[in-house]
Amino acid sequence: MKKTVTYLILGILYISSWFMFFPGSEIQKSPHPAKNSPAGPVPQILHIIAAGDSLTRGVGSTSKEGGYIPYVKERIEADSIHTEIVNHGITGSRSDQLLQQISQQSFRHELRSADVVILTIGGNDIMKILKKNLSNLKLQMFERERKEYVFRLSQILSKIRAANIHADIYVLGIYNPFMKWSGSVKELDMIVEEWNEATRSGVREFEKSYYIPINDIFMKNTGEELLYQNDHFHPNDKGYKYIGERVYQSIREHTLSTPGW
Repeated sequence: MKKTVTYLILGILYISSWFMFFPGSEIQKSPHPAKNSPAGPVPQILHIIAAGDSLTRGVGSTSKEGGYIPYVKERIEADSIHTEIVNHGITGSRSDQLLQQISQQSFRHELRSADVVILTIGGNDIMKILKKNLSNLKLQMFERERKEYVFRLSQILSKIRAANIHADIYVLGIYNPFMKWSGSVKELDMIVEEWNEATRSGVREFEKSYYIPINDIFMKNTGEELLYQNDHFHPNDKGYKYIGERVYQSIREHTLSTPGW
């Protein structure tokens, strides 16, 4: 694990210093996009609420609409389905903070009208362990945190389902952002894989809830630059486009295939 720690220290110190100067790195509620009222008869609209961390907020993207969100919207509307997406992503958000956000009455009220809920969460839970234990990392630390994360994820999904029994819920997995420095370090790969499997298993416990893997996107496309040049941590536009396509395909399979769409 010594080699892993060395790479992690260099990478995390770099990322942490970058976050200090990036606007929006503090916990802030994302603004609601304006909704335009179409003229004439109101068409059927797919209402999507996206929440979670910087992947939903769109850090690293040149778009101001959220990283993967405009790609999802574009692909769905190409199917002649008008789509409205509210972006509640917050840079740096962990599962405990997302749980607090979803517990707010105003958020639960919004959930009632959603057809689809998309969540990106878990990466910052791992980052919390890395930042606090740079010089003394142990796999047991991640195992303990993962169990707590799974418990909080279950609470998050329970609250969403309590507010809306009909919406389809999509939870994205995480990817290993340290490949840029560490290559294929088996400990990091194992942590990410086990974390993703825990998320997959947790999502399976809830009806109309689906897990979307994204780690393979970054592993299979190592020849392409899919990370933001300013931090080599978050996806860039190309990376978000791949994620958006994966999200769209899952929504198409599970939501848009049902009668009424």
